Amino acid sequence: MVSSMCWRVGWVCWLVTVLPGCGSAERADPLWTPPATFHESHLVGTWTAHRMNYRETLVLHPDMTFTHIYTGTESPKQRPVTSQGPWRLEHRSSGCRYLHLEGMPTFHGTTEELATNGHRFPDGTPKHFWEPCEQTQITMPDKVILIVGNAPDAPDNLTLRFPHAAAVVTDDWLERQAPP
Repeated sequence: MVSSMCWRVGWVCWLVTVLPGCGSAERADPLWTPPATFHESHLVGTWTAHRMNYRETLVLHPDMTFTHIYTGTESPKQRPVTSQGPWRLEHRSSGCRYLHLEGMPTFHGTTEELATNGHRFPDGTPKHFWEPCEQTQITMPDKVILIVGNAPDAPDNLTLRFPHAAAVVTDDWLERQAPP
């Protein structure tokens, strides 16, 4: 059954290796891992996303702090939400690299109420997100974990990708802006 599902949606399995039996359990798909030339210093700078219903800017400073501004373009989310805090990079044996942003809310795959409540439900239970690099569920209480990914057309071949609300393909990422 799984192999026939992979055949029918093979491009999805290749793209994000979401379905069991598609892709390797040992090494992550190249889309979800940084290029071989990646160094932590490549993260420093301004990252942006401009989509139909939001604008987002993340500035990673050399002192390991960040400034994040999210502005929805639909009422009532039009007011900017700004956060600041420390960042750190986690290296995994799978090849995945995770950027931890302490105190940053995410509005991707969640509600404004959960985003502003530290990604927790009213009873305090953390919301689960699907993390496609290692194909697992994660929680992000009071922080955001971004996946340092590979994109040949992006500056430095890097993107910062958001975990998903479920094991589905989404297009939520930030691209580094070229320095002035």
